Amino acid sequence: MTTSELETAVKCYREALFNLKEFQSPQEQEVLEILNARDAVQAAWSQCNQVSTTDQQQLVEWDALLKSKAEQITKVIDLAEYRNSFQPPATAWWWRLETEAPPHLWDRWDWLWRGLTVGSWTVNLSLLVDIVPRFLSAGTGVPGVAVVAFPSILTLLQARSELTQAGKEGFEKLLNRLRIPKHYHQEAKLAFTLYQIRV
Repeated sequence: MTTSELETAVKCYREALFNLKEFQSPQEQEVLEILNARDAVQAAWSQCNQVSTTDQQQLVEWDALLKSKAEQITKVIDLAEYRNSFQPPATAWWWRLETEAPPHLWDRWDWLWRGLTVGSWTVNLSLLVDIVPRFLSAGTGVPGVAVVAFPSILTLLQARSELTQAGKEGFEKLLNRLRIPKHYHQEAKLAFTLYQIRV
């Protein structure tokens, strides 16, 4: 591949980036054009024997611009779905822009919400251990115990899902389907656990 092909690929990448409006959410199609243009730059770069310092400087500049738009981009496209389909190489950081986006202000409190969620599980399970024998001794039978224990069993399932990778991914997908923003996921998990205690 020639230097001119690399320059063309870098130019296309730059144009795709500048098509993003500063204060508008990009369309999914625009984002894919940018990511595919960056793929083309990488392919041209790996085939080129000699790269000018100008091209190097420009690429660093455009990559910094792409990273600065990471938050905008990740709001409109689920990059994980595309990674699952296309399997880009691990070095293709532009397909993992969610790691480049600055953390949301609410994410600073995730440690607190996680702690409260675990504390809620503990309370719920201790209530289950305390209440079930009382219901059995009161003669309500298995159906009565099942009605009382059902919310706690849901909490156990949620705790299990939170403690395994597959369970975490499944619960995250559920929250994404409900269109709950990613920075509110820990709060949603806590609310779900507290709701089960209330029930």
